Amino acid sequence: SADGTWTCAATTEDAYLSLDVAELASLWLGDESAVRLAALGRVREGRAGAAREADALLRTSRRPWCPDIF
Repeated sequence: SADGTWTCAATTEDAYLSLDVAELASLWLGDESAVRLAALGRVREGRAGAAREADALLRTSRRPWCPDIF
């Protein structure tokens, strides 16, 4: 909302996107496109355009990079 507060409530509606934690991690880190994963069948859209919206929220202009070797 405009004042920065949020609420969360249980729902019976279908999810906009359905995906595994591996795909979620890849999207969260900015290394992958939800639209591409949907085309590959690794993300399922429960609502048309949901993958495009996820890309708008999660994509970054740079790929993730870590200079340290673990």
